[in-house]
Amino acid sequence: MTARQTPAPGAEQAPALLIRNLPAPVEDDTPRWERLVPAWIVSGVIHVVLLALFLLVGPTGIAIAAALAGWINVGLLAAALRRREDLALDRIFRRRFLGIVAASTLMGGIVFALVQLLEPWFAPASGSLAQGAALSALVGTGLIVYLAAALLFGATRLRELIRA
Repeated sequence: MTARQTPAPGAEQAPALLIRNLPAPVEDDTPRWERLVPAWIVSGVIHVVLLALFLLVGPTGIAIAAALAGWINVGLLAAALRRREDLALDRIFRRRFLGIVAASTLMGGIVFALVQLLEPWFAPASGSLAQGAALSALVGTGLIVYLAAALLFGATRLRELIRA
């Protein structure tokens, strides 16, 4: 490797993602922020369109819109990096990604079912203490289920979590 092709900092710690060095900056008269404006516009439009879910499903629509917009933004970024050949996903990443998707799906299903069970506790008439307890139970259960599922489906290893 030449001095110009030194690995990116932390590259040796990222076995699931094949990191390629970015090419030398291209001399361009356009300021960097102006090249990002189309992406900002697309991102903004996506957020506004998805926030219309609020009108259909209430406050839950905001969470759904934020999650979908985030995934769409990640997809757009990944596509742009792949086009520039700055992103290559290896076998380990693909296996772990499937584990993340499986763990997220399982957690989402369990949290959804738990929301249905705890619905009376979330009612304003139940009081702030009951609502706080229900929310704490919901978040705690989601965290435990996701962690267990991520370990079970191979999205991560306990040793990696402890080291991090």
